[in-house]
Formats: sequence, structure tokens, C-alpha cells
Amino acid sequence: MRRFDESLPQAAKEEKTTKNAVLKWAGSALRKNARGQYVATKSDRLYREIKMLTPDGIAFVRVTDSRTATRVAKHWNALKRYGLTGDKTRLREFHRQSIRAMKRTYVFVTDTRTIDRLIHAGEVSIEDLYNIEG
Repeated sequence: MRRFDESLPQAAKEEKTTKNAVLKWAGSALRKNARGQYVATKSDRLYREIKMLTPDGIAFVRVTDSRTATRVAKHWNALKRYGLTGDKTRLREFHRQSIRAMKRTYVFVTDTRTIDRLIHAGEVSIEDLYNIEG
């Protein structure tokens, strides 16, 4: 709903579920507007497991808020840009940055030698840079 500015019925249909199921599992990420319609909040505190590139390869990280998930997605986008064009300018935003999840710190990989090493060692493939869904 947040990303595509969809209504609750549209989003539920798109995900092949019901409005009631969405309200049960993600209701805290929704609020009613002045017209009584459900709209997505600006951020949420819903649990999700996402892929993140670490110096050791791909890790599945359990995050509990949308802002952290968005930061990891932006890092993947920077990695994709580097993989496609060799442009490392977007990686600079993540230099010496990390996230904290489940009492553990995960450092964003920005060193191109490390990224190249992970690709050449088979820890991460070019395809992984383009498929972050799962």
C-alpha cells in the first residue's frame, strides 16, 4: 500500500489475500484517514526477514521496522548500480554504516574489492544483486 499508493482492497487482492488477513497481520502499519479508509503509515514496526550483503556473504537479517528494511534495499540498489556500471558513488553513502538487528550489528559492504571477492568466490552471484526478494 505504501509503495504503490494502493487501497487496502487493491493491496489484498494483489497479494492474493483478504482485507481481514491484512488487518490481522499488518494492522499496526495502517491507520484510518478522515474518510474512514485504511492508509499505510509512513513507517512501521513489523517484523520481516531480508537479505543483506555482509563481508562474509549473504545473510538473512531479521529487522523490525520499515526504515531499516529501506536502508538495506537502498544498499542493494547501490550494489546493483556498481555491478551494472562500475559506479561506486552510491556505495559511499553506506561507508562505515551499519544496522543493528536482533542484538547484532551488520556492516554495509562498500569496499569494491570485498564485493568483487564475494562475487568471484561464489558467495554472491551477479544474479543475487538483482534478486533481493528471497
